[in-house]
Amino acid sequence: MKKGIVGILHNTPRLDLTHPAGWTYIIRDILFKGADILTERDDWTTYDQLLICHSLNYKEGDYNIIGGIDKRHYKRIDMIYHFEGDLFSVDDFDIKDYIEKRDLYYSFDKEWIYEKLTLPKKDKIVLGDSHSLSVWPNDQYEIKRLDGKTLHGYLKDPLDLSRYKDVILYFGNIDIRFHLCRQPNPLRSTVELFERYIDYAKKYNATITHLLPIENENRKIPKSGQYKGQNFFGIREQRQTLVDIVNDLMDKSGLNVITWPKEWYDNIDYYQKEVMERTQSVHLKPRYYKKNIKSEQVSLF
Repeated sequence: MKKGIVGILHNTPRLDLTHPAGWTYIIRDILFKGADILTERDDWTTYDQLLICHSLNYKEGDYNIIGGIDKRHYKRIDMIYHFEGDLFSVDDFDIKDYIEKRDLYYSFDKEWIYEKLTLPKKDKIVLGDSHSLSVWPNDQYEIKRLDGKTLHGYLKDPLDLSRYKDVILYFGNIDIRFHLCRQPNPLRSTVELFERYIDYAKKYNATITHLLPIENENRKIPKSGQYKGQNFFGIREQRQTLVDIVNDLMDKSGLNVITWPKEWYDNIDYYQKEVMERTQSVHLKPRYYKKNIKSEQVSLF
């Protein structure tokens, strides 16, 4: 059985240099094992099954295209139209709606039959903000992304995770970047917040994750990664001090802790240029996700 993953609006992200590709790999490993990630340069007719997946930045019904529609878009539509195998979707992309909304010149009489796939429930879970992709270990774990969720916000109404036999949590980088340095006493606020987090994690004997280093302040951040038009609150040294305090609290918690290589903290230029996503976001490149780092560099699950 030959499987492929495709995008119609745009090609499915697949380079291990971008955050969206990290989600593609998780979708593939859970739902479409062994699938090739294809573009319009590949021959889709040689595949038995195709999964339409535009990855994590796609929003249902949003057909905006950076740079506008070109011949590659028409080619992908034509290839999916002539595909005779089993067709699946994971992101509710509607080809006919896309064609009508963008007033494309296609007029299809084909009845599109998709099987909608969703991520299955497991008895193990990774839970956290958008950084949680980087600590997902394998297909034995489901993953629940709460993109943009602060630890402070999550702890106001935390989930009951008692049904899971293993829990991995990853929150806190957003709080450090935008919120804790705005408090009257940043140090006390940080300690209180993360002590509550540790108490919550202990209910489930959860694994918690070290916070990332603070990159140089000259790094560009897209508007989607800003808060109130700002890239961060508090100078880098202040925020790194809070990171160090938090990571020390985690190490002393008695819980299992996922750590990152010491080199990242000691050599910020290396971390920023090599480890962080090349598109100037706040995320790691998928090649530096926890499961992809050499075992001698970082603690294991």
